[in-house]
Amino acid sequence: MAMRVGAIGYYLPEEVTNDELLARVAAGSGPGVDLKRLERKLILNEAETRCFIGPEETAVDMAEKAARRCLERSGCQAQDIDLILYAGMKREYVEPAMSVLLQDRLGAKNANAFDLSNACLGFLNAMEVAKLYIDSGRYQKILVVSAETGSEWIPWDKFTGESEMAGFSALTVSDAAAAMLLEEGGDEKSFGLFEFKTFGEYHDLCQIRIGKGGDDLKLLVESRQLAITAIEILSEFIPRFLHKAIEHLGGLDIWFPHQVTGNPKRFFGKLEDELHDICYNSFLKVGNTGSLSIPLGMALAEEEGALKRGDKVALIVGASGFSYGGACLVY
Repeated sequence: MAMRVGAIGYYLPEEVTNDELLARVAAGSGPGVDLKRLERKLILNEAETRCFIGPEETAVDMAEKAARRCLERSGCQAQDIDLILYAGMKREYVEPAMSVLLQDRLGAKNANAFDLSNACLGFLNAMEVAKLYIDSGRYQKILVVSAETGSEWIPWDKFTGESEMAGFSALTVSDAAAAMLLEEGGDEKSFGLFEFKTFGEYHDLCQIRIGKGGDDLKLLVESRQLAITAIEILSEFIPRFLHKAIEHLGGLDIWFPHQVTGNPKRFFGKLEDELHDICYNSFLKVGNTGSLSIPLGMALAEEEGALKRGDKVALIVGASGFSYGGACLVY
């Protein structure tokens, strides 16, 4: 059997500018913070805006809105869903699973539900799991959903010293939610070439710890070392995978990398100009949305006319772990 993308839905809360962001840093870090230096780092990274959740909103609220928009665009009813996979890092409870809350809110009474989490790679992992289920004949319609509230994990009091300044990339995160309906259909090339690899020795470069320490549930990033590691690993993977995707699909119309900077070319290795030209980057609009940057980027590109049905597409993610993943499809 084959799998296709039925529809994508997303939700974005209110935009936050760099000026508003730096005002919050000043309030949290006190007089010792070098705001000008932080501003220069944000500008260098081309971080201009991001979205932050409101005081009355929750991650499951955003996830529900994204899921409902996805179902509305697909014409699929909630009771037709066979499985809900939640792939975000953010959750409301340790238990039950976020997918269970969504099953109840959507009224998807016939759907099984469980969570799958793997930092920014989670959504792509969930897409492969969905394909395995659909290929096996177990399920026909699977809803993959992710919500992130990275703003809640920003260590606002951690930008006063040199070592803390190294974690400035925490200020590029954004809150959002996205949902993708994956269903039986298409042909054998509608989805293919899933590839993943993990380098666990780099697990300490980007962490959100759970425990009893003062830094727990805060996004702690060694920004410079993480970038060096990502460049070393991804500069080999990205060109190799894109050329595999071109061979598999018979061409490539657009590709989506995980969005961590407005100028991601340093991660791409030796890549032809034409492949740079068809790379879609949503970072300038929405910042780093974590696990949902791929489906959100696809949805925004479709709204702009940059992604159309029948397009040959590649998806590539580098994530905390350090891990990478890739997939290609006919949209």
